[in-house]
Amino acid sequence: MEEELRALLRADPGIAALAPGGVHWGARPQGGALPVLVLHLIDASEGATLQGGDGLETGRVQVDARAGDLGAAIRLRRAVHRLLHGHRGGGFDSIFEDGSTRRSRGWHQRRGPALAGLRRLFHQLEFRDMTRSKAKTGYKSKFGIGTETEGEYLDTAEVVRIKPVGFSRDEEEVTHLQSPDGYKEFIAAMKEATPVEIEFNWTPSATDPMIAAFEADTGNYQITAPNGVRMQFTGFFTAYEPGELTNGAMRGTATLRPSGKPVLLPAVSA
Repeated sequence: MEEELRALLRADPGIAALAPGGVHWGARPQGGALPVLVLHLIDASEGATLQGGDGLETGRVQVDARAGDLGAAIRLRRAVHRLLHGHRGGGFDSIFEDGSTRRSRGWHQRRGPALAGLRRLFHQLEFRDMTRSKAKTGYKSKFGIGTETEGEYLDTAEVVRIKPVGFSRDEEEVTHLQSPDGYKEFIAAMKEATPVEIEFNWTPSATDPMIAAFEADTGNYQITAPNGVRMQFTGFFTAYEPGELTNGAMRGTATLRPSGKPVLLPAVSA
């Protein structure tokens, strides 16, 4: 992580122009040019990996912008802030400051390089280990039925489970008497969108939208994932089973056959 952070700072042309002395971990080389950036791990040994016990790579870094005058140090500090504050990318989940910015004046200016003492400027330099699972639950997923208005979908209430469109492909054998090494040969053939299954809390109604959708020869449907990504497809109901009338929850099920290629769309911006 340390090298990744330093590479990020070094690659920025604005910082390179403001800090001819470079970006260093731990200590500035003796006799080097100014201004310079020096980074230190907080509450950790020099060069330690910034990794929390919960598997989330995390750490706190002090960033010192050193220059011959306080103004140059402050300009460098601001450039670092603009580059990294809120940064997400590479291995970093997020980078942000904890709000404690200090400016060293007084003897620092009299006895040596001015230090815009960005004490703990960057707090929680976070990035996720690639081995950490990014699995999510399906909570907040939705199933929608297309209305007469193009692009509009009516979300079905109280869906319990959604099996989205799957994908399969036919194969054709093309083995011949000279097939290499005696192995059968195949080519890819037609693709298929496999059936969708949904389960829901059934509420008896004379205007049940699921029955109306079943009666239709075809319709437009949309599955929305928790992160807002949408899967839209054209198809028709092949089965619809209302919930059983018992002393428990009435759960209905439905199966839909997609026709043609489903479309995946990004989340709608707020």
